[in-house]
Amino acid sequence: MKRAYASAVGITYLAAWFLPVVNDPDYTPKPRWLPGWDALLVALGLNDSTPTVLSVASAFTNVLMPLALSWLARSPRKPVPKWSAWLLVAATLLNLLWAWPSTDGLHLGAGYWLWTTSFCLAAVLLVLRGGGQADPVPT
Repeated sequence: MKRAYASAVGITYLAAWFLPVVNDPDYTPKPRWLPGWDALLVALGLNDSTPTVLSVASAFTNVLMPLALSWLARSPRKPVPKWSAWLLVAATLLNLLWAWPSTDGLHLGAGYWLWTTSFCLAAVLLVLRGGGQADPVPT
């Protein structure tokens, strides 16, 4: 896979860390728009918030992105793990839980959507690279 694809995923992921992720009217200090890095702290409960199992699990999906980028940047002769794409699909689905309809008045911003898109793109590229294929059945 061309390294340009891995770079595009990386730039998308990196931009999400600095763009507004969520508009939280109860957030202090102002501004109410949390950048991605601050949303991570909130999800982990490190910012005067109460984390949930799903928020912590979603926060830890960020560990997968450097792995995904390294898998995408590998030489085509080096195979990626067959489970890699499925791991990124699972991370994407877990991260989409933040978009679940709620009545608490939160509005997701561009940072959230870029963050989630970066996981989805990495999963698609890993599938195209062969990371989501099953082992051939011996005959």
